[in-house]
Amino acid sequence: MGYDRKYGDVRVERAIIPPDEPVFVLRAHDALAPDVLTAYLRLALRHPGMDGDHITAITHTRSVFEKWQAEHADQVKTPDTDLTQFDLS
Repeated sequence: MGYDRKYGDVRVERAIIPPDEPVFVLRAHDALAPDVLTAYLRLALRHPGMDGDHITAITHTRSVFEKWQAEHADQVKTPDTDLTQFDLS
């Protein structure tokens, strides 16, 4: 289980994340998410030895986010953070 400073504990099914490992959660309702995935994809494509399956997964995830946003436009929002609930330690 990892820890995201905004959302708290993050549990995943297919991996073990140490409890002290920081995790960054990117959600489809975040209007910037597809652009973040595009930037990550560009970095991944330039990274020596990047696994082709990882490139495919990034590309697919970006498509899924874009499709979700198109189908749920009323739920897409500008990202925000309430710092009173954000662990800055």
